[in-house]
Amino acid sequence: MVFDKKTLIIPDEAKFEEHNIVASGDFIIGDRADFGLGVITDGRVFVGEKTHVKGSITTKDDIRIDMWTHVDGNVTGEKDVFLAEKVKVKGKLSVGKDLDLADSAEIEKFEARGWINVRSPISLVIYIYLYLLELMRQGRSQEVAMILDELEEDDNEFLVSEVFTFVPNDSEIQLQSASVKGNCRIGENCRILGNYTVSGWVRVGGETKFHGSINAGRDVYIGNGSEIVGSITSKGEVTLEGDVRIHGNVKAKSVEMLKSTVVDGTIQAQDGVTFTSKESKEIEVKVERFERGLDDLDAVLD
Repeated sequence: MVFDKKTLIIPDEAKFEEHNIVASGDFIIGDRADFGLGVITDGRVFVGEKTHVKGSITTKDDIRIDMWTHVDGNVTGEKDVFLAEKVKVKGKLSVGKDLDLADSAEIEKFEARGWINVRSPISLVIYIYLYLLELMRQGRSQEVAMILDELEEDDNEFLVSEVFTFVPNDSEIQLQSASVKGNCRIGENCRILGNYTVSGWVRVGGETKFHGSINAGRDVYIGNGSEIVGSITSKGEVTLEGDVRIHGNVKAKSVEMLKSTVVDGTIQAQDGVTFTSKESKEIEVKVERFERGLDDLDAVLD
């Protein structure tokens, strides 16, 4: 799956259970996010700066929480845990291996089975400052410029797992509602709760049950066999695949749906509603693959 910093990504098989999101793979929450749920995963957990996590974090892997972030619940990692400056954990911190934390981090109570390293970032800053001051005194301004350029480079990049959850910067994810300044991609066979307001496009995979409404600034796609217990509002096109059921209204610029799709409410489409069949959809896919050179002409004609 492609990593896009402006898209909320919820992987296949993810489930909203009580006050937690249960998912597989790495779980990344961006900067300045308001995350009103807990996290349960088997992958690593990364939380950005100035983020508020109102639930607990539980994983079988590493945890890294960046500075000025608050976690209201417990933090449990079976491997290493890193806490940056001014991080606050109101619940219990449980570390399976080593704990690396800043001396300004606040923890109510914790237990760690490995090494505990308490860092003091102030001394490091003073050391760098004095070192640069000495270089400038010696007239080695070119070296100072090179060091400053290296410090400005983003060295926090990391490789995420093939399956992952990503919450973009400035997002608000609560149990009953969510607001995303970007796009939203939800995988297959998921169980999602809440009304979602998304400024970009929304794509929901097949066999997913979505308990809430979708309000999107661009196109909305609902995969085969999915169920939306709510309404869909879009400023673009809404595409409903086969055996989709919408327990509410659909309002968009245009709507494309199969004859097997069921909409319990009303449909409002400025540019009209287009009904298609599974056969025509399959032909469109074959033609598109042929034009991209993925299939030969005989396969398309068959």
